[in-house]
Amino acid sequence: MAYYPIENRTLFTGQALTNGNLFTFDRFPLDGLGIRKIRLYLSMTTSAGAANPITWGAYQYIKGITLRNDRDEYYYTNVPGMALYKMNSYFDKAAPWHQPILAAAGTYLAVLDLPLVYPFLFRPEDTICETKRLNHLQLEIMCGTVADTLVTPAANTLTATLGLGLIGTRASVGVNKDGQPDPASAQAYFHSYVRTYPMLHADVQRFWDLEAATDLALCGFLMYNHGASGLPFIGSVATPANDHVTNVSFFDVGHRYLNNVPNTSFAQTRQELMDFDRHAADLVSPTLRLGEYPHMFVKDGSLNEAYASNLPPRLEWTNGTATDETDLLVWGVRRLRG
Repeated sequence: MAYYPIENRTLFTGQALTNGNLFTFDRFPLDGLGIRKIRLYLSMTTSAGAANPITWGAYQYIKGITLRNDRDEYYYTNVPGMALYKMNSYFDKAAPWHQPILAAAGTYLAVLDLPLVYPFLFRPEDTICETKRLNHLQLEIMCGTVADTLVTPAANTLTATLGLGLIGTRASVGVNKDGQPDPASAQAYFHSYVRTYPMLHADVQRFWDLEAATDLALCGFLMYNHGASGLPFIGSVATPANDHVTNVSFFDVGHRYLNNVPNTSFAQTRQELMDFDRHAADLVSPTLRLGEYPHMFVKDGSLNEAYASNLPPRLEWTNGTATDETDLLVWGVRRLRG
């Protein structure tokens, strides 16, 4: 009997990041490992302490992540760190581990995952990143500045470094011609698809027209409505009274899948997707939970529940405050290109 345990490989640590610049890494080992997730290890070192530290600044520092391969398959498209922080919170039922940045000089660490396998699927191997079929895999990270860690940085400086690890396995649950389990015959059918849409201002537009394609299906989305900040997935929602969205709809020309769903329904979804008994502080956090509108098309593990994006879908909402900003993150699957 062959065993294929989960592997956790660290590819590098301590890689210096240049503030305000793009970091690119393309030396992934393409040796047959099926990658379930890419794990980023962030280290943020601030100089002399300053007032008003941004406690989640390590995630705000990550302005956008893109992951793609030589077959022009995009796993992640310009997804900011705070969007991933929120998505991982719902996928893992707990907030990502990090050390809050404080008003003092020091080094603060944080972890951020890029899932390539969705935990809510019965057969996660459907979207595993099979390196045996690739010739090239490239990760791009757009970096922020010291202003992402301190509200008033003044003369303070920031030194950021990155570590990267792969979590995966050499086994997938495939079947042979006789219908028996056979890891050697397994293959993925889709790749993960995670992207954001441009921030909208409530006084200009209160809907997104989403991508339509015959090879694409959506598994869920996270809409975030917040006060004006000019930064995606960042902004204050101090109290429930400041959460101004009243209802959300999702539809195409053929059917309404969400029909004027009230904000209280999404509050219940937040409860269901996160273990607030163990993480009660997240429930009332003014910056990390209120204003979030998560929805899962796939709830019982089957991609048959995913929304097939054959027709142009629209996500819209009603909002009573013209100064609000709204962000959107979607996740789904796309059929492999050969």
